Amino acid sequence: MKHALLAALVLVAGCAAEHERTEPSNIAYGSATGPGTSAAPGREAPLPGSSPISTSSLPPAGPKPGLDRMLRNERLVYAQGLERILLGNGMAASVRVHEEGQAGPVPALMFFGQFSHSFVHRAVTEGAVLERARALGFRSVEFIDRGPSGNYMFELPRTGPLPKCAAHNRLCL
Repeated sequence: MKHALLAALVLVAGCAAEHERTEPSNIAYGSATGPGTSAAPGREAPLPGSSPISTSSLPPAGPKPGLDRMLRNERLVYAQGLERILLGNGMAASVRVHEEGQAGPVPALMFFGQFSHSFVHRAVTEGAVLERARALGFRSVEFIDRGPSGNYMFELPRTGPLPKCAAHNRLCL
């Protein structure tokens, strides 16, 4: 039985390969200069009656939209995970992602709550929030304190060392 299945697969593969060799293709590769002319030396002209394929009208390749969407989703999942950790530890806080249209560097990871100076310091150093945020493509991390401590914003460069101080030197690590 095992050999019969293998023989059937080989037979099917052989028939498919034979079919591809005997079927003429209606697609010709070349430039859109016209039938019978060759755009580059050494290339064959398209067959009469076939439509040439040209990529000259396509826009230049840029960042992949799927990759951007994937990074947005990862940033959102990261923010939701951080919020669950904070709420699980009894902190009344929320974490949001601002992707575009906001003042300042975006995308931004934003924490809202009552944060002490020492909490922000621990989150940035021991929690490695800045490293992970930069790896996910965030351009800034902001702790927006609803209490008297004030706000802390860290602008993240794309490369190089992470910031040692928050904007306006409100907190230095």
